[in-house]
Amino acid sequence: MPNSPRRALGRKRGAPPAPGLASRRRIPDGARLP
Repeated sequence: MPNSPRRALGRKRGAPPAPGLASRRRIPDGARLP
């Protein structure tokens, strides 16, 4: 099921972003955490 990973991303969007997971791509860990 190629749509499986896409569905997982949709769920992660609704749920709070885990530290250094999906948001790691947008913002580096150094910028997020002091």
